[in-house]
Amino acid sequence: MRPKTITIHLPNGEPAGIKIAELTYQLIRAYVIPRELLNEAKNHDELSKPALYLLLSKDGEQAYVGKSRDFLARMRTHDADLSKDYWDLAIAFVTKDSSLETGDVGYLESIAVARVQEAKRTKLHNRIAPTMDNLHEFRISMVEGFFEDVCLISATLGFPIFDVLKEEEIRESEIWYCKTNKTDARGVFDGGSFTVLAGSSIDVHHAESLERDFPGVIQQRKEIFASQGAEKDGVTILSSNVSFKSPNQAGVFAAGRTVNAWTTWKNEEGKTMDEVLR
Repeated sequence: MRPKTITIHLPNGEPAGIKIAELTYQLIRAYVIPRELLNEAKNHDELSKPALYLLLSKDGEQAYVGKSRDFLARMRTHDADLSKDYWDLAIAFVTKDSSLETGDVGYLESIAVARVQEAKRTKLHNRIAPTMDNLHEFRISMVEGFFEDVCLISATLGFPIFDVLKEEEIRESEIWYCKTNKTDARGVFDGGSFTVLAGSSIDVHHAESLERDFPGVIQQRKEIFASQGAEKDGVTILSSNVSFKSPNQAGVFAAGRTVNAWTTWKNEEGKTMDEVLR
């Protein structure tokens, strides 16, 4: 990986307002637009052109991937849809020279949805997998390069929803263990997120306090158990990796109760994350 430079511009000078991010020496430009500021986005002509876009919750745990011929017009439809109350901001990816075409964004949508599904870092609200538009091989090379820039900017903005944890990365990482009752979980930490690895055994039972204080965690556990695990004798074996925003979130998921992740997760030598990393 070579060094990269990303410039972020605040049109209104407000950190919580619209942001425009550019990757130096590349064509990509990203508009980060809070939902309540969609009307302000009409001042940017580029947003009436074809775009790949994301709808995201503030914590990045829910997402929708879309394409549009006219991003602003598409956003008016999304904003009026009361069934889509999970998203707080939109990120539109366009080119500085308006060179993205309708076929390009269709191709981008297809590979973006597939990458999010593979990464399993967020709940994806797309109901169907889009078909991939046919492009000339010269065009495919350009579009796939553009998508890698999309992944980089998304992660830099705090939404690494496209980041796939590769097997070689797992082999090169320190493995952390959480063992409580029937739980025997393994995970890796990259400093930005914590991934509980496939094959981990998770006790399906949880503390009553968790249900009282963190009902969202209970629902998350149920969804993960149903879609990414197989249960036997009160234990779910994960069939795929599951990523979390922090070691604490991963620890609560694995233990079924509130924990101090920095002392709960330990390496092979029995040393805690607190001892090793802090």
